[in-house]
Amino acid sequence: MMGARNRISTWHAAAGFTLIELLVTIAIAAILTAIAVPSYESTIAANRVSTEADGLIGDFQYARSEALKQGANVSVCVSTDGATCSGGSDWSTGHIVTTNPNCVGSCADYVLRVGAAFARGDTARSTPGTAMITFNRMGFAGYVPTTGVWNAFAGLAAPVDLKVLAGTVSSVWRCVAISQLGQLVVLQPGGATVGWPANITC
Repeated sequence: MMGARNRISTWHAAAGFTLIELLVTIAIAAILTAIAVPSYESTIAANRVSTEADGLIGDFQYARSEALKQGANVSVCVSTDGATCSGGSDWSTGHIVTTNPNCVGSCADYVLRVGAAFARGDTARSTPGTAMITFNRMGFAGYVPTTGVWNAFAGLAAPVDLKVLAGTVSSVWRCVAISQLGQLVVLQPGGATVGWPANITC
């Protein structure tokens, strides 16, 4: 009987945690959380920026395809209202694909697709700064000169590097590269185009 009592007493003593054990466990959990949270935030930001860059290049590819199909200029431009080209070089405010970027009046009639503004303070700025990319009937990239001539087109002087940066994690970005010939690619940080008339490094 005495042995049974001793075993019960020993079991009760071993069943709980000491204060030191609890503090050590909490300290380890805090360290693991401090390590994991930045990595998690970086992963989320990278996925979001990749989606935004893919959305941009998808609309550029669509515009180029429509230009080839219609045999006419199709433009992608910065737009804050989803109906007109608003100018400026911040592509994160939204953009449209349009057949008449210099329209006056019912501009929405010429809009083929609308791209939404970015989330979480993400930005997208082009080098050189441009508010519009136009593809002509041969698929070349350029812009519409402000001459008022219907279907006027001027080719790019250099490839465009449109960098999409995460607003929450400064070390996360992607580059949408557009060549004078209308070549399109999304680059990872440190990536570069190959075989372009002038190559771009992200």
